[in-house]
Amino acid sequence: PWEQALAGVGILIGLAIWLAPPPAPQASASQPPGIQRLAAPVSFFEVNAILEQRCVTCHNAQVQNKNVALHTPELIRQHAQNIYQQAVVLKVMPMNNATQITDAERGQLRRWFEQGAPTQ
Repeated sequence: PWEQALAGVGILIGLAIWLAPPPAPQASASQPPGIQRLAAPVSFFEVNAILEQRCVTCHNAQVQNKNVALHTPELIRQHAQNIYQQAVVLKVMPMNNATQITDAERGQLRRWFEQGAPTQ
């Protein structure tokens, strides 16, 4: 029975090694610039440009859908959690993706929020 037990344990260890996820890639200087940019900080200027193009049509001084206005840095800071939740996590904004926000832009909004949502 010991031989069978050892063979079974060996098979289980081999199976665990075979099914283990591959190690995460590490950033290096040899990687293309696009991959390195994923970790780069996102400036408020970039975030503001995305919001101006994709969100401010429905969330501005004159039109404030759901009482959300995003036309000033103060309002953007105030609604940072909502921006993250609605545009990045749930992906329900813009409604029916009317302004064609891209996944790359959503990624920028995610990184901006994870940086603490700076507005300077």
